[in-house]
Amino acid sequence: MIAYAIKAALASKMVDRVIVSTDSPQIAEAAVDNGAEVPFIRPGDLAKDDTPMAPVVLHALGRMEEAGYEPDIVVLLQPTSPLTKSQDIDDAIGLFLVRGGDSVISVVESDQPPQMHFSIDDGGFLKNFASEEFIPKRRQELRQTFIPNGAIYITSRTAFLKEKTFYTQNTVPFKMPKSRSVDINDEFHMQIAEFFLSR
Repeated sequence: MIAYAIKAALASKMVDRVIVSTDSPQIAEAAVDNGAEVPFIRPGDLAKDDTPMAPVVLHALGRMEEAGYEPDIVVLLQPTSPLTKSQDIDDAIGLFLVRGGDSVISVVESDQPPQMHFSIDDGGFLKNFASEEFIPKRRQELRQTFIPNGAIYITSRTAFLKEKTFYTQNTVPFKMPKSRSVDINDEFHMQIAEFFLSR
C-alpha cells in the first residue's frame, strides 16, 4: 500500500521531498525501491498500534532538522489511503497556501449525520448519541457533516512545532469524494480499495 502513497507524492507538482518514517527494514526497502527517501529508522516505541501521529511527525521533523533540512510545509500522507491522487495533494496544498489557517485536513461527507447516531446504555436500550431527546427528521433536513478521511494532512512546520497537532481552531477542510476516501482499517475496507483500484 505504501507504494500508492509514494507514487502520488512523487507525481505531485508541489511536493519537493518524499520521506518515509518506518521502523521496518522491509517497508524501508520497499519505500526506497518506489523512489522515496528513508533517511532514518523510526524507534520501536513510536511504531506501536496505539502510537499517536503527533510524536511520529515530531520525531521525523527533529531527525530532518539534525540533517539540516527544515521544510516550510509538512504534508502527511497515510498509506492506508491508497486512492489519493497527486492532484488531490496539489489541490490541498494550494488550498492551504491560498486559504490561510493553521492546517488543512482532507474530509469526506459523512454517510449519517451525528443526530442519527445511537449508543446503547447500560440497560441495553438505544439512546441518541448527539442529544438526550431524539427528534426524528429526514436526513435531507439535517446539516451536512464531514469526517476526516485519513488521506491528507497539511500544516506549516512552525505551526506543528507549536500546536503539535494538525487539528486546530483554524483547520481548513479539503473535501474529497467517497470514491477516493477509503481508509483501510480492516479486510472489508481493503476489498473496497481493491475494487476502486481495479477500475
